[in-house]
Amino acid sequence: MKKIKGLLVVFVFLLLMPLTVFAENEKINVYIFKGEGCGYCAKALTFFESLDDEYKSYFNLVEKEVWNDEENASKMQEVASYLNESVSGVPYIIIGEKTFQGFTEEYKEDIKKAIKAGYENKDGSYKDVVAPIIGGASLPKKEDGSNSAVAIVVIVALIAGISFLIYMAREDTEVNDRTKNSSNSTSTKKTTTKKKSNKK
Repeated sequence: MKKIKGLLVVFVFLLLMPLTVFAENEKINVYIFKGEGCGYCAKALTFFESLDDEYKSYFNLVEKEVWNDEENASKMQEVASYLNESVSGVPYIIIGEKTFQGFTEEYKEDIKKAIKAGYENKDGSYKDVVAPIIGGASLPKKEDGSNSAVAIVVIVALIAGISFLIYMAREDTEVNDRTKNSSNSTSTKKTTTKKKSNKK
């Protein structure tokens, strides 16, 4: 029985290991309502492109052109109205419920902080307010399929672990049965031997 408990502990550790290794927060959406040919929009986009890989792993940039697309322009006004803001120009950048109108050098650090805070979401306050308004802009599927890989690893490990534990439990039971049978057989032989010696 001790052997099974030990194996169960090892199995649980192996099952949780892929989750701790591969687990990661989901990327957040960063929205930018922009105008085609807008110089400040171009600067904002250049800034997002210039971020290092660490920050790029935190978010997906969702771009909505509003000068040539009336529907996007309407959605931008809807978002601003929901956030109790008046927006008259672009770029209009939204990260959760934090917004930036226009783009200046001073915004860079605040944008980075908002991205990191939204990604880490330690206090549970991050809320994507734009997605429902623009029709549920969903996060792109990861190209590497890491979520699927983790799920497959966990399922396979679970099935293998349960099968192994069942096998070991049966082995342990069979060993115990053999030991009992063997000890019963030995005690029977001793009794028989004693009886024979008494007859002499």
